[in-house]
Amino acid sequence: MKKNIRAYYEEHYGIKIPADFRILHIDGKKSNTHISNLLLLPKDIYADITKAYNDLCRVGLSYNFKKAFQAALRDDHQCDNFCAALEFFEEALSNVFIWVARKHFEDLGKAGVELSDRVKQSNLTYRELKR
Repeated sequence: MKKNIRAYYEEHYGIKIPADFRILHIDGKKSNTHISNLLLLPKDIYADITKAYNDLCRVGLSYNFKKAFQAALRDDHQCDNFCAALEFFEEALSNVFIWVARKHFEDLGKAGVELSDRVKQSNLTYRELKR
């Protein structure tokens, strides 16, 4: 029986998911519906990470990095596609990390944890958050 992932997520967390949010299966497997594999994202970030993953699949990176890298070294066009897919994926993944970190910090604030001014800034990048 296929689960209604939105209803499952809403029931688990006791929330109503806004229409402009999507649920990402972290491991990419729709059959893995464990709550720890589900991530709620704004639809624009969801669209970017999904596109980035599909781009990686298109250039062969999802299954064999070494093979895709070797193919890119032999063909300039393939190399351009390979690099573009990696760059887009890095940007999309960075946006996912920023969203998760901000959501986590927001949840900590709601729980009464005092956050530093640095953390409260909305223009931090993922790399800056990791420092």
